[in-house]
Amino acid sequence: MFNLGLLLSFLAVFVAFNPREVNQAKIPLVGIDIDSKEKFIAISAFFFVLVGVYMSFAVKRCCSLIIKIQDQELAEAAKSYPSIVNANVFYTTVMIASLAGIWVVAIAEAYDMNALYAVILANIIITPYIHCAQSSKKITPKHG
Repeated sequence: MFNLGLLLSFLAVFVAFNPREVNQAKIPLVGIDIDSKEKFIAISAFFFVLVGVYMSFAVKRCCSLIIKIQDQELAEAAKSYPSIVNANVFYTTVMIASLAGIWVVAIAEAYDMNALYAVILANIIITPYIHCAQSSKKITPKHG
């Protein structure tokens, strides 16, 4: 889910800095017309938040499963499965800061907005990812 959120972020930046206007496009199944960069960034941000919320539930489920494992060695072995979510604190902080920066740039460019307001909006958008980073400390291996 984190990688999907990262992909949505880079797609938003790509569209925000594209010098051409967005051609008429339609999102399948929901029938939403996309005819501007602003709409594309808003829709991308919405799906980015949805992916983050889904990831929050997945991390919560992982945490509850780790707690249920009685054998501590087995629990630590399960925590050591390579994943972005259970990475060390430094890596997680860098990834969250990168996501925030990507959204600040995309919002500021697409909406021609003051950087301070873009920072505030970006922090609202990445809130589920910050929550995941804080929750994932429970499933980070003790040695990592």
